[in-house]
Amino acid sequence: MSFLGPGAGWFSNIDGSWENGRAWNPVTRQTFGGVVVGRGDGFVVALLQVGED
Repeated sequence: MSFLGPGAGWFSNIDGSWENGRAWNPVTRQTFGGVVVGRGDGFVVALLQVGED
């Protein structure tokens, strides 16, 4: 997202590499929840994904 500028910082609740498996810290009460947050240039963008079995 170019409006955040070249120095934007990105964060996620998903940890680990694809080769070693993935893990996450829950952000909702749903079975699956993912969040990505970007910040920069005075803006904050949050993307939230939830899912249930």
